[in-house]
Amino acid sequence: MADPDRCQTDHPDDEPDRLSSRVFQFDPVKDRWIECENMRYSRYRCGVAALNGEIYVLGGIGCEGEDRGQSRRCLSSVEIYNPEEDAWRSGPTLPTSLLSL
Repeated sequence: MADPDRCQTDHPDDEPDRLSSRVFQFDPVKDRWIECENMRYSRYRCGVAALNGEIYVLGGIGCEGEDRGQSRRCLSSVEIYNPEEDAWRSGPTLPTSLLSL
């Protein structure tokens, strides 16, 4: 039986160029991308959903804070972005780590 806590990828450290905490929002009026407040966790292969005007970022492969060469792991963290405040807050932790939906 597979270990549910085990990461769903063989080598998460093989893709270091994809790890980021940066977020951009497209402004259709100005036809350009605007950089938003960074997420708390650097991550990639995460799930993303919009609900009630906020953006939810779920799981992924990453590390706490900015990527400074620390080991990457599958995340169970959830971050919620409020575009009106340009601010992130922590959401409820997932019951298990999650990769792209």
